[in-house]
Amino acid sequence: MVKADSNGRRNAAPDSGKAARIVHTRPPGQGTRGIWLLHRVVAGVMADAMRVLHLFPRFRPNFAGDGLYFEKLWPHLVACGGSHDVLVFTTPAPTEILRVAPPRMNLIYLRRFEAESVRAVLLRYYLWLLRNIRRYDVIHARTHIDRFFVSNWIAKLAGVGFVYSATLDDSPPYILRTYRPSLWRFVTWAMRRTITRLVVLNRRLYDESAAFMGDPGHVVIVPQGVTVPERTDDDDAERTALGIPHDAIVQLYVGSISRRKDVLFLIENLAALNADGKNRYLVMLGPALEADYRVELDGPIAALGIADKLRFVGYRDDPAPFYRAADIFVFASWLEGFPNVLAEAMAHGLPIVARRLEGVTDFVVADGETGLLFDAAGEYRDLVKRVETDHALAERLGRNARAKAAGDYSIAAVARIYDALYRSMLTTG
Repeated sequence: MVKADSNGRRNAAPDSGKAARIVHTRPPGQGTRGIWLLHRVVAGVMADAMRVLHLFPRFRPNFAGDGLYFEKLWPHLVACGGSHDVLVFTTPAPTEILRVAPPRMNLIYLRRFEAESVRAVLLRYYLWLLRNIRRYDVIHARTHIDRFFVSNWIAKLAGVGFVYSATLDDSPPYILRTYRPSLWRFVTWAMRRTITRLVVLNRRLYDESAAFMGDPGHVVIVPQGVTVPERTDDDDAERTALGIPHDAIVQLYVGSISRRKDVLFLIENLAALNADGKNRYLVMLGPALEADYRVELDGPIAALGIADKLRFVGYRDDPAPFYRAADIFVFASWLEGFPNVLAEAMAHGLPIVARRLEGVTDFVVADGETGLLFDAAGEYRDLVKRVETDHALAERLGRNARAKAAGDYSIAAVARIYDALYRSMLTTG
């Protein structure tokens, strides 16, 4: 199939046959050893003809956080050179053209309609790969889509590198436990034989995945990237819009309203903190992913008499004004892959108080240097008060955090890390 690109030129698109729909669109530190090794491996290798296919189960318009993040990363990957297409497995083809991809990149939906069976889509996926596999140098699966490993073997037999990303609860040891024990030996063998590189987001995932894969050199830590803003000054306009006084202390939480994020912990401890008479507010920026949990929160909020100090503002495309309006970033999640909002808060120079998750939050935040980590509620309240009263500490934490984010977590830097990873596979396999 050949289609005109956004500049009127004709470029070769993957052959969809009668199965796939192709949408051409227009543009709209600590523990990092596994990352920086990549730059030494690929020094001097700059083959711009490299082509990468990224596999997603869900994408716009009903995608999860991984798809939303990739939309931000996509143009930075393209800027590094080469080509990056996206193949979507579960989300049905939208009825309108989506203008989210960089010029001449392909956004491909396999599923024709919502009711189409997984088996039919899987068969179409295999046929599509057989037709198009040699157009690509690398396939990057963003989750475990193919439980039969057919696509892994198609890539291997075609000499195409296969990258798999583990983000939260989809590391190889976890995936293994989703199969019957009688299949564990086969699944372990298939993953070790067909995954060329395994990308993980934190040290905990690295440790468990490297042990499983048997070759730590094939497992690489790549963090998520964030946009580092030029300005971090206070935003009184946002406070005014939220009905918060200028002299109040504003805590900010960014993330979903869900049980694993433990928003109730933040609410309960705000009430406990406010017992000293200080005027503190908690702004919660993010969607209510668990509607029943959001309803459950109303009971404790009423019992604590703290509704007037809370602001549920939902999801916003641009969170920057809320970061600028805040005094401190608070985070109590129990389960994370890479807590991207911590990197965002660091980029905005906010002092952070976050729950300690070994190999996760302590991988992103250096306790006492770029933020403060807690284990218990009493410690959390003590740290919040310390940041409020020790202005030199708050300033130092914010300054160090912003420098760390600009150096290690900027989205352009992360795109270069991925580019180096893909190019290393062209030369080392």
